[in-house]
Amino acid sequence: AMVNLWYGLHLGPVTTFIGGGVGTARLNISTRYAGNFSAASFSDSATTYAAQLGGGLSVDITDNIALTGRYRHFFTGDVTMSDGNGDKVTAAYATQIIDAGLKIRF
Repeated sequence: AMVNLWYGLHLGPVTTFIGGGVGTARLNISTRYAGNFSAASFSDSATTYAAQLGGGLSVDITDNIALTGRYRHFFTGDVTMSDGNGDKVTAAYATQIIDAGLKIRF
């Protein structure tokens, strides 16, 4: 779950926006290893904080159609999980997303 706040600024046919959010994320890890003489696998999960920052713009082509472009950086805090042998694994997650779209207003 995440709570976001976005702010848009209308500049004629162009709208820019920035924003971000904070919340929680559940990270899962699983692996299967087959070595020379044995096979092992484990899976675990943990919950941590998550946040995102982003921005973008929308350009009106007509009164009802706009082209959009957005960027978002999403990341989580570190979590420590364990395998079946008690060994600890520390992990975090981060991603950057760029997308483009066509907005049609009815």
